[in-house]
Amino acid sequence: MKRYQIAIFFQSSPFEGLKAKQGFDALIGISNFLDEDDVLICFQDEGVLNLVNDFQTEKVLLKDHNKSFKMIEFFELNNCYIEQSAFDSYINNSDRLLLKNAKITPLASIQEQLRQAQRILVF
Repeated sequence: MKRYQIAIFFQSSPFEGLKAKQGFDALIGISNFLDEDDVLICFQDEGVLNLVNDFQTEKVLLKDHNKSFKMIEFFELNNCYIEQSAFDSYINNSDRLLLKNAKITPLASIQEQLRQAQRILVF
């Protein structure tokens, strides 16, 4: 099993203040200093809402930082996992995902991946 230097774990909705945005900023900053294979990215609970590509945030007067998450693919951060039950509850259609290379997987698999990380940052 692959060992990761750091895991970034998103569980907060993009509508809960700046927590998810700060997590994204930390992810991009960290990825500049580590090899892309040393970074694990996981989305669970309302954190999967950060990956929805068809939010109409202007209707609720919110800034749309969801599109920023598309940069994960640009930086070739391929160790990206979405928890299956959260995906089913909040998105339920892979066409609505910003990240096409993210792996949708059961919680047990994500927990196993997180056990392989030296450090975990939760946002």
